[in-house]
Amino acid sequence: MKHIKKIILTGAPGTGKSSIINYLKNINFKCFDEVWDKKFKNPSKNNDSDQIIDFSKYLFKIRRNQFEINSIEQNYKENIIFYDRSLIDIISYLKTYNKTIQEEWMNYIKLNNYYKKVFYCPLWEEIYVKNSMRHEDYEETINIDKQNRELYKELNYKIIEIPKKSINERVKFILNNI
Repeated sequence: MKHIKKIILTGAPGTGKSSIINYLKNINFKCFDEVWDKKFKNPSKNNDSDQIIDFSKYLFKIRRNQFEINSIEQNYKENIIFYDRSLIDIISYLKTYNKTIQEEWMNYIKLNNYYKKVFYCPLWEEIYVKNSMRHEDYEETINIDKQNRELYKELNYKIIEIPKKSINERVKFILNNI
């Protein structure tokens, strides 16, 4: 069995991650979308603590199951899985909102590595849109971005910043830098 590269696409909210993931799916790469569930509101500073904690537990379980996939159906390109955010982002959000982080989660993350190059969508105010799924204001995304970058660096991931260009050019950049 070939080794699978588990590649993270991350960044603050509203930076174009989902558009890139959709493009990658259209050209036949295995991708996991950002996890969102209608029973939970998107975590933000306006939500109560229990909501953020409950959502994080739910999300960690799903992302952990996705991470543990070690084979890809033959109809996909290459041995690559792209993730729209990762387990690490869950910890980053909890840190952003000063919530307790479960030690077992950090231990799992430290023992189970993704591909060490992380493709990072930088803050991009011109394309940022607050909507029904994205409750954070732009100022809040700056704090999320800061926490996210710090945590990935702390865990020894190499952040590869994706240029602010068209979706096609951004995908080409990612594929050329794997």
